[in-house]
Amino acid sequence: MMIPRVMQPVSKLFEGLFLVLIVYIFVNFNTRATASAWQLLVSFEIICFILALSWLFSRKGLAKQKGILATLASLFFGLWLFNIFRHFDIVRWPLNRAEYLSDYATLLVYHLTFSMLILLPVLNTGRIFRLMEYLRPGNWRIKEHFRADPFPILLLIAILTWSWSIFVVYRSGLLTSPTGIGFLVIALCKAFLTGLSEEICFRGVLQKAFSGYFGPFRAIVLQSFCYMLFHIHLGAAFSPKVLFLLGVWLLGLAFGIITRMTSGIGWAVAVHTALDVVVECGNIS
Repeated sequence: MMIPRVMQPVSKLFEGLFLVLIVYIFVNFNTRATASAWQLLVSFEIICFILALSWLFSRKGLAKQKGILATLASLFFGLWLFNIFRHFDIVRWPLNRAEYLSDYATLLVYHLTFSMLILLPVLNTGRIFRLMEYLRPGNWRIKEHFRADPFPILLLIAILTWSWSIFVVYRSGLLTSPTGIGFLVIALCKAFLTGLSEEICFRGVLQKAFSGYFGPFRAIVLQSFCYMLFHIHLGAAFSPKVLFLLGVWLLGLAFGIITRMTSGIGWAVAVHTALDVVVECGNIS
């Protein structure tokens, strides 16, 4: 049945809220401190439900909706696999604090495992549904869309963010001993893994999938909410937690806007990595 044109914005609003609700339920099960068998079972059923919806959309020729659901299913599947590893005590969660350098190196291995489990299915889905447009550095010189060239502003923000990151590293005292330098190298690797994998998943593939059906503005808002929800159990070290989640949401909005403006995730990865270096130094300290 065709939806009247005047009702389409309302219909898409409820569809977007439905997707956000699904993301919340799934993430709430899979990012807690423990991964029980019943949580894994319910999560698997959610993945099967999304795949069934994707199949129904495919039968009806609704390729854009199918692409959205397939992208979410691939993101969920990677997180679900990682939680199977958690359930059998193969890996640890969360991937932040460690007292000794050897333990911190082990966390890096877990972090790499987590990133690969997420990225491989998401990238494969992006390739199948042609959602790879933003997976490039992008064009920072986008003067044709503005009265003034925003490149100096973007460059200044990136420089200031990395300057703050370098200052935090210097103040942390990590550069004063070989062990501290070891911690710093691992922190840089973890920060880059986080920045790259999150930008690929949320601003690179998911935002592109949303854009095809919801439009660019709604896509940016939706991916930022999904991005925030993936952090609902990761902000325990921040107080109050509401401010932490608000900050994550605003960062998701900003990264989404710049990714759309530049047609690439390069700027977002650079700034995101710098911010995560600050977070990792806080974990080490």
